[in-house]
Amino acid sequence: MKKLIATTRDAIKDWILQPWVKALLDVESIAAIEKNQLQLEEHVIYKTQSIEGLGNQFNVFDSNDKDVQGVCNLVDQRLPQNENFVLTAIKVFEGQTADGTAPQAVTYDRTLRSQIGSALVNSKVSIMEGSNVIFEQELMEVLCSSTDESLEKYYQLIEPRLLRSNRKIGVTIEVAEGQTITAGAAGQSDYMRFELIGYRTKIR
Repeated sequence: MKKLIATTRDAIKDWILQPWVKALLDVESIAAIEKNQLQLEEHVIYKTQSIEGLGNQFNVFDSNDKDVQGVCNLVDQRLPQNENFVLTAIKVFEGQTADGTAPQAVTYDRTLRSQIGSALVNSKVSIMEGSNVIFEQELMEVLCSSTDESLEKYYQLIEPRLLRSNRKIGVTIEVAEGQTITAGAAGQSDYMRFELIGYRTKIR
């Protein structure tokens, strides 16, 4: 496995200060760096959705998304103005509940022992910022090495990726050949929770 970059707050701050990364930020954030006013906060971007009829290739976020607690925290696939996001890891969970239960009430299996966790091994996740693909990586290459299924697992990026302020974030999952994501038994609803883990920038 390739060596993973450190994802501590200080390490990410140093990464942002690299000239090529800094040049991608919005004008207000660059000015905040010069004044030592740009802060990093741990943050999770997430979306919860039914897996009914998803198929083997699907988009996680869409332009109809609204900021609804427990369902999604993006509006129109965009970060707020002057807020950037440094992506360091991806988590995907499956939850099951009786039909008619609100997505906010679903309890998720966070160990990836479930069907959707197995189906996504070796699948491809493309994360696009604007029209540019900034991450396309076989997930198995960065899967946690632990074989203890009682531990929460996640996919660690080898290097951080910058998602920029007020630009659409598109996430496409292409399930590996031979794998399928299928809904559960009758009377039961299956949900997927997709999380982007990292740090957001805030101007103080």
